Amino acid sequence: INKKEETQTEEIKNKKVSNRDELEEKVKQLENQLKYTIADYVWKEISRITNSKFDFNIFPIESFPVLCQFYWHFLEDKEFIGFNVALPWKDAISMLADKNDFISEDCKYVNTVYKKQDGLSYTINTDVIGIEKSLNKRIDLRRKIVLIMGGGGAGFSTAVYLSEKYDCKVFIFDVRSIEGEKMITILPDYKTLASQCYDIIINASTIGKYYLNEPPQLFS
Repeated sequence: INKKEETQTEEIKNKKVSNRDELEEKVKQLENQLKYTIADYVWKEISRITNSKFDFNIFPIESFPVLCQFYWHFLEDKEFIGFNVALPWKDAISMLADKNDFISEDCKYVNTVYKKQDGLSYTINTDVIGIEKSLNKRIDLRRKIVLIMGGGGAGFSTAVYLSEKYDCKVFIFDVRSIEGEKMITILPDYKTLASQCYDIIINASTIGKYYLNEPPQLFS
């Protein structure tokens, strides 16, 4: 990135906000300004470590008909066994696949589609699997009080998963208006957020993402 972009990003980060509307605008500005991905590097390393073939290709999907065409191509190609899905298509893709290989049928967002030997296509959310495995190494998840910062694809899916599988009481805080369900409580403001005590806090927001000028030297 150039110095001008770097300066603009710092100005947005340092901008003070006094209410929810200003915070929402700040987050939107940061989302538009920041560019971040090490996906190509990660897939290359996964391919090397597992001795499996992974191809990293980005297919732009502008509309639902284009998504359908891509999905049909996936079904017809026997060597095409799976792919990752990004927003805004994490909920739409579940309508096309044969089965949801996830604990909850109520989960609105999935991020991976793959084929099994039975010839059917399945969807799953690997964000949730990664979060679960990471937390299980450190804490018993059963009936914990959980705060999730960010109600997007990863955050909302994690909320549904933890509430249903581990009977957790889950709170979500997001600068955008979202709807909760079942055991998930949406926190309307900072005052309400601060009035609760939490066993686990998960950052699933865009805050904390940063530029990567080059891939990290060590893969972990």
